[in-house]
Amino acid sequence: MTIKKTHKNRFASVQGRTRAGFWPVLIALAVTCFQVQAQSSIKPVSELARLSLLEGGSETLASDRPVLWGGLEFRLAAHVKTYWRTVGDSGLPPVFSWTGSRNLQSVEVLWPVPSRFQDQSGSSIGYYDHLVLPLKITPLDPKQPVQLKLSLDYAVCETLCMPARFDGSLTLSPRSTRNTASQNLIREALAKVPVPVVLDGQSPLSLLAVTAQDKTLLLETAWPAGAKDGDMFVEGPDGWVFGSPVPLSVTQDRAGRIIRRDRVGIEEKPQSDSALSGLEVVVTLASGSTAIETRVTLDKQGRAP
Repeated sequence: MTIKKTHKNRFASVQGRTRAGFWPVLIALAVTCFQVQAQSSIKPVSELARLSLLEGGSETLASDRPVLWGGLEFRLAAHVKTYWRTVGDSGLPPVFSWTGSRNLQSVEVLWPVPSRFQDQSGSSIGYYDHLVLPLKITPLDPKQPVQLKLSLDYAVCETLCMPARFDGSLTLSPRSTRNTASQNLIREALAKVPVPVVLDGQSPLSLLAVTAQDKTLLLETAWPAGAKDGDMFVEGPDGWVFGSPVPLSVTQDRAGRIIRRDRVGIEEKPQSDSALSGLEVVVTLASGSTAIETRVTLDKQGRAP
């Protein structure tokens, strides 16, 4: 079974997503999975994925505001995948709800670089094997513990894709004894989160330019000399869906960097506000162990900068 892609609030912060657009898809998937299960043997979700909340340490930011670190760990069975915040051609992105948490001001979910994989539905974006999503948690009262409560709707795919649900809770306190193993897992995951950079073209891995032409974005990017495994992911506001990059040309600059020009199709856009002028786009570039994320806004000519 293939999950039809959903694009609800993919550009907003993850903790701000609503669940309204999830449940109709979830119900339809559950019915389909039940019908298929009656005809063939399907492993239960509990055998495909094990999820748990991890406790990390505390940190005081430059603003003197303390934050707590946590993590959401996915342990997936062999050949099982789950989805990134943007799913690609098909899939179901994770939807978070922190309802019921106490002393919680906000949770920022951070996303390690995903992988792109091909299946019968085309190109999807997500993760295999083992995943930790770092959680940057801001308490209302920094002197009191945070009682974190999470309800997560997500999907797992082996031969078939199935909707899944995780409910978990965890108490986080700067004064508590912390699990060093959990801290290490969160630290390793943070090292894989793309670094936010501006569009300036100075670093070996850079977004150089974005130009919109009708139903296409043309992207010019720089990659370190010898880079062979680079990928890019393009995201937009609600209702905007972008395809996979299609290479147009590859050259080399004086510094030895690889200069790529790619075309990315605009597959969907909202009917109410489809203007390219003022469109905000996030481009993630990943090459080996290095990854960056650049946010740009198109001008009246559909260009950035």
